[in-house]
Amino acid sequence: MKEGEERGMKGLQVFSGENAYAMNQEIQKIAREGGYSIQEVPDALDMQGMVNLLNTSSLFDGPLLYLFLEDAPLTDGEGLVLLQAYLENPNPENLGIILAGGKSRKQGKDEEGQEGEEASGKRAAGKVRTFLKAEGLWKSFDKMKPQEVKMWIRESFYQKGYSMDQDALDYLLEVVGTDQEMLTRELEKIELYQPMNHKITLALLKELVAGNVQSNIFALTDNILGNKDAMMGALENLFLLKYPEAMILHMVIRELRQMLLVKWHLEGGANEKTVMDKAGISFSWQVQKKSRAVRRMPYPVLLRNLRLAYEADYRIKTGKGDQAALIRSALLSMEA
Repeated sequence: MKEGEERGMKGLQVFSGENAYAMNQEIQKIAREGGYSIQEVPDALDMQGMVNLLNTSSLFDGPLLYLFLEDAPLTDGEGLVLLQAYLENPNPENLGIILAGGKSRKQGKDEEGQEGEEASGKRAAGKVRTFLKAEGLWKSFDKMKPQEVKMWIRESFYQKGYSMDQDALDYLLEVVGTDQEMLTRELEKIELYQPMNHKITLALLKELVAGNVQSNIFALTDNILGNKDAMMGALENLFLLKYPEAMILHMVIRELRQMLLVKWHLEGGANEKTVMDKAGISFSWQVQKKSRAVRRMPYPVLLRNLRLAYEADYRIKTGKGDQAALIRSALLSMEA
């Protein structure tokens, strides 16, 4: 039995899904355990080109894990027989992983030709995909849900002997977000600090996580209708960190819209779950926090604040004024 077959891979796998972190972790694990050197293949190869590459052994690099960044082989339905023949007797030295998602389309077709090619490509991709899934060679990496991310963080620290307060966990997720790659960097930073008694507190996180873009975005949006000094300090930090002005306004507008939606739906009798779905909010405690911020605020004030942000956004996009000055003016003009 070949080495690839012992792992149930048969020389080739397809990875798909939105969880880039989990996908990368799996690739690194396969390379480490199989003794492979990873070699990225950026070209859009057809099936013949991919099989030729997999069949080529390296005298200098040893076993290779070819990472196909373009999924063009998956659309080559005519090459399915060739793929089946290769998988019957794969090169034991190499392994291929296709990252499904990026389509390679030929240019220069008229609209009718393009539509015909796309339809044909979908049918071909369907045949190849069906075969690979039936063989157990297609692996999906779905994005973690917020509650799953919480559990993942707790388990990551628990395995290393750490504990984390609930308010510290909530703060970490709100400041950094649910992206596992970014969370991993922050977790490594915390681990290097070696917290006293292996206990991770809110005060510790505020000290360690401060200084990055995410923490300043959090401080900015968290104080839009509160502490003006903290809000403006975070804004100036974002300018120093070269964070794009348009993205700053995008975050401000999103926060104000969520506040408006929270107030509207809660006052209309909706439960927290409905409010979370309608406002695009991940956690119930975020709903409660935004509700407290706008509970006594009249709708005209909320709408005026949102209009100020939209006006600044429009002027930035149309080149009417200094971007930093427009954002400062809009934020300082908002009523709490």
